[in-house]
Amino acid sequence: MRMGKPQHGGNGRGRSPFLTSYALTLAFITFVSVLYFKDFSSTLHQPFLHRPPRHHRRQISRPRHHQAAVWCCWIEKAGEEQATAVQVQLPFAMGAAPAGCDVGQGEWVYDEAARPWYQEEECPYIQPQLTCQAHGRPDKAYQHWRWQPRGCSLPRQNSFEDKNKDIIEMETEEAYGMVLGAVLKWVESNMDPKNSRVFFVTMSPTHTRSKDWGEDTDGNCYNQTTPIKDLSYWGPGTSKGLMRVIGEVFSTSKMPVGVVNITQLSEYRKDAHTQIYKKQWNPLTPEQIANPKSYADCTHWCLPGLQDTWNELLYSKLFFP
Repeated sequence: MRMGKPQHGGNGRGRSPFLTSYALTLAFITFVSVLYFKDFSSTLHQPFLHRPPRHHRRQISRPRHHQAAVWCCWIEKAGEEQATAVQVQLPFAMGAAPAGCDVGQGEWVYDEAARPWYQEEECPYIQPQLTCQAHGRPDKAYQHWRWQPRGCSLPRQNSFEDKNKDIIEMETEEAYGMVLGAVLKWVESNMDPKNSRVFFVTMSPTHTRSKDWGEDTDGNCYNQTTPIKDLSYWGPGTSKGLMRVIGEVFSTSKMPVGVVNITQLSEYRKDAHTQIYKKQWNPLTPEQIANPKSYADCTHWCLPGLQDTWNELLYSKLFFP
């Protein structure tokens, strides 16, 4: 039995399935290419990708005096078809860099006279993990290398004259109230009470001195296993004045703000800190091992534990205000 090729159409001529699939694939690729080119073309015509024609540009030389200005950008002003180049006085600028100066290109120069600017022990802000000399590094050559850019030098850090301004010293509570007031102003302007809820979580306390809760020993949270029972206890690290400011500021809000007060109940939990029972990122020294309280973490909390109660407070205020 002999089978013939399938016939299509009135003319009785056959059409190859391969050619049909090929034609459909080619049509699909063409269609996608047109769409892609259309989107890409529209992207290319966005204003931020175009500058004025070259003959409209004007090079602005950089000044050589202490009023530093730069050829900054093309600015499109309302009603103007072409953007114009302008000189912009950069904030805090004291002078202009020499022409062709790139401070990132240069070499390290060994200079014992100019480096270092200070000694390790003279700076109280260096974190202990950065004090190489105190931790036994035998050499000091690494402190004497100075970066020398090609064609210019880095300006020496120094004090300079500036505009006279009055700086008002404020009490902590007053300054904190101003900050919260600014936050509240933003909330009232940008949040819709019909579909949004706002919560403010108070500060988390620490337990760094056992004498604060009446123990005679010179300890901290280390080896503490029970909460503080005195309900009047308030740790010295937490300000009652700031808590009062929080209540006063948010009580006047047009947008309801739920205050989640985790501070008071957390003050009682001297036992809930991670203490020494956590991942230590650096090897402990023999001195630390001999005196565990010296490296006990009395700031963070174990989980599961106290922080789960914080979530319960938020849940309560969120769903049962």
